[in-house]
Amino acid sequence: MKINYKVGMSAIILAILAGLSGGITALYYQLNEFLPLLFQIHDQTAAINIFQTHARMMVFFVLQPALMVAFGSWFFPVLIGSRNFAFPLINILSIILLWTGFFFNFFSFFNSETGLMSLISLVFWSIGSVLFSINVLVTFINNRGQDIKYYSIPLFAWMHVISASFLLGVGSILLGILTRDYFNYNMQLDWAISQTVKNFVFPMVVVLILPSFGILFHIFQTISENRIKSDKILLIGITTAFSLLLFLFWNKSIFTEVYFQTDSFVNIETIFAVGLYGLICVLSIFALNLFKTGLKNVSTPMLWSLGCLFLLLFAWPYKGLIQGIDQIHSTLTYAIILSIFAGFYFWMGKIFGKQYSESLGISHFVITMIGIVLTLKIIPLGRNTVFWGDIFMGLSIFVFQGVIINAIFYNVVKPVANYWGKGAITNEWKLPSPMFTANKQNR
Repeated sequence: MKINYKVGMSAIILAILAGLSGGITALYYQLNEFLPLLFQIHDQTAAINIFQTHARMMVFFVLQPALMVAFGSWFFPVLIGSRNFAFPLINILSIILLWTGFFFNFFSFFNSETGLMSLISLVFWSIGSVLFSINVLVTFINNRGQDIKYYSIPLFAWMHVISASFLLGVGSILLGILTRDYFNYNMQLDWAISQTVKNFVFPMVVVLILPSFGILFHIFQTISENRIKSDKILLIGITTAFSLLLFLFWNKSIFTEVYFQTDSFVNIETIFAVGLYGLICVLSIFALNLFKTGLKNVSTPMLWSLGCLFLLLFAWPYKGLIQGIDQIHSTLTYAIILSIFAGFYFWMGKIFGKQYSESLGISHFVITMIGIVLTLKIIPLGRNTVFWGDIFMGLSIFVFQGVIINAIFYNVVKPVANYWGKGAITNEWKLPSPMFTANKQNR
């Protein structure tokens, strides 16, 4: 197995473990409000610590490793005609750093004085992310296949390149601010770290939204047997310009204490959210047009993709208008998680050499969507709405485990190289399933 496949598999395991630990603690935190006798949190400091550690776990050690390191390591080199990343050893170092940061963040669940451990975990994450971003950019420029032109590279790879460019800046700035926090706020490190994470939420959302759309475009183009042709360069240009403006806007605000002379409603978060929603609308129009004009094959990956677009286009603006702009991050997080599951089901045969049960995959999607809608109170059902949402989200975890067990032990038919039909024309579908057996078959 090539190094990039090993790194990708390690990142998948990291995302699953971090997701389970973060999801279970979040469920415990929510159930504490409804069943305090069974799920009791003794003091407010511990409750705040669980909430903040869960947020760091999901953003930095679930979403980013799954989207960029896992799927990126598996498919980015293949899609640009490269055998591997430019610096395979740096790829290994980046995943080691991410695992180290995960362990520090995980242990902070059990200690209310978590400032130093949180800082160390974010330092490891920042260094690992910067190294991975450099690897992606150098690979894209220097290791691209000789017969691969820039305009022919799939949007999945382009979105990774744009996202890696901004992650390089975000990770570098985060390192500098963490250094400032340690030396200037050593006696108030818990507070300083919580403020730093809050300030980096919006740029991290932009970094994560782009590869999410890369997955959605890849799924829509493959399953719908449709392509973005003449508008592809336009789409890449719009995405780059929008993202660059948002990044420069955030970069200016992060180094100035006075953001804008505006009233309390139109603040920096509102302006950033409006710009981000504009980018999401543009990308969603292109994605939905592929579905509208292409083959209507509503399979499991397509359902997860459509669910992601529903949350991005309708759920989080609704939540922002009703509950406040600072409440939209959870909706965006759920949308990104849906895109990860879409990619997981789409490429499951390529990664594991096992295929999922369509009925179980659809059941997993339905239960998860019900849990998300109730947890976010998109459809309010009284004071116990969130409680029932937590129940469905917990059930979703068990159903996903059932999907994995069924694929490993009961679905014995090995998937063919191209199991998505005529629309699967990118390079990964020319390799056997699973992809890491290609070298063995060529010997």
